[in-house]
Amino acid sequence: MRILMVEDNAGDARLLRELLSEESGMTFVLSHVVRLSEAVKRLTDEPFDAILLDITLPDATGIDTVRRIREVAPQIPIVILTGHTDEAFAVTAVREGAQDYLIKGQIETTVLVRSLHYAIERSSLETQLLHSRKMEAVGNFASGIAHDFNNTLTIIQGHVDLIREETGVPKSAIRSLNQIADAADKAGDLVQELLMFGRKRPVKAQPVEVNALIHEVTAAVTESMPAGIEIAAKRTSADLWVAGDRAMLERVLLNLLFNARDAMPDGGRIVLSAIAEIVGEARTQDHQDSRPGEFICIRVSDTGIGMDMETTSRIFEPFFTTKKSGKGSGLGLATSYGILNRHRGWIEVDSRPGDGTTFSIYLPPADPGFGKQYRDH
Repeated sequence: MRILMVEDNAGDARLLRELLSEESGMTFVLSHVVRLSEAVKRLTDEPFDAILLDITLPDATGIDTVRRIREVAPQIPIVILTGHTDEAFAVTAVREGAQDYLIKGQIETTVLVRSLHYAIERSSLETQLLHSRKMEAVGNFASGIAHDFNNTLTIIQGHVDLIREETGVPKSAIRSLNQIADAADKAGDLVQELLMFGRKRPVKAQPVEVNALIHEVTAAVTESMPAGIEIAAKRTSADLWVAGDRAMLERVLLNLLFNARDAMPDGGRIVLSAIAEIVGEARTQDHQDSRPGEFICIRVSDTGIGMDMETTSRIFEPFFTTKKSGKGSGLGLATSYGILNRHRGWIEVDSRPGDGTTFSIYLPPADPGFGKQYRDH
């Protein structure tokens, strides 16, 4: 657990280090600064799991200290350290975003460790709840827009068909009608994306062998890839079965492949692979959607331009896109996120500028035996 300790009292800082070193169940990596300005710089440059914050510092004091930390690191949980027993201040601090409040001189190892765990867990739950509500609200909005838009498209397509059936229509008008029809079809695809993103009905799951799925999707797009882009599928020796909607899972992989293509304007390599993986309890702390257990992991890796941390933190938001205007709806990854969520799975992204991107899809196996009952089919 990576902890940033903001404490100007050398004795208190030494005590906190000793208390955390006594905890045998977890390793703490403690970084220490004495000023708020130093803390702001560290939070900007490095990832931390929690902050131990003294509210009386050489360059800041009181509730403004909490507010400043929240401005630069809104997602990192804060545990306040203070020598004052002011309950009113404690309530205000929690309202401003602190997760817990510890009194100096009354801190023991068990109390400190429990407070850090509580702060991280509560912050994670709040983030998940906020994300869930936002996705639900946007999904409802997208579905409503899609239905209204679809009604308009139906009228456009119907009148195009009627005019086509008329005799004596000039060839130039026919060409224009064909272009209108093509545009309406593309708009219809966008409507389907919106409907799929907003849809909440359960998936009608069937057994899907992942290696075969990867091979078929790879074969389907290989010819359409620009020159200079190589695509490869790595097959495992064992069959890997998941329970899912094959068409939906194909859509997810296609979205990832086309995103990888767009991230390599000068060419590169895309690799698809799948493995059976056990996700441990400790690993789930880094990914809010994940859970421990046995899963099938499908990875799509590219050697493209990569993304910074700010971009990856927003990559699954609906209508967020890194592409130029008119080049993407910003729904591809949001739709993929929703599809995997309905399959009781999740998706993770690992990317750095100039170092490529890897998307990892986690899906529960079709049965506890990793699909053995389907291997003879």
